[in-house]
Amino acid sequence: MNPGDITFTLKAPTGFVFTGWLTWAYHDVETLQAKGNLETTQGKLGDGGRTLTFTHNPYLSTNKECLGYGAQVTAVDGATPGRYTDGQLKVGAANPIKLKGRVLDPNED
Repeated sequence: MNPGDITFTLKAPTGFVFTGWLTWAYHDVETLQAKGNLETTQGKLGDGGRTLTFTHNPYLSTNKECLGYGAQVTAVDGATPGRYTDGQLKVGAANPIKLKGRVLDPNED
């Protein structure tokens, strides 16, 4: 499957910002072990780090592999502890997926 370049847009939940660091790798669908092509890059940050955008071709050569992405977030200094559900991932023209985050109280591990 080769869909061509697709734009990924992420919005961090309240209390979090993206660092810009991204990674992706191909994984075996049965073991979920990374099997190669691990790459890292920087995405485009907006809204003070609250949004992250990047373009990538999520090409799959067989039905025995899947593609996993990772984006690094950090809690904002002084963020109010609690659970936030207002984050979002939008991949191309697909419906957005909700991203959730929890800011821990300073006394929590």
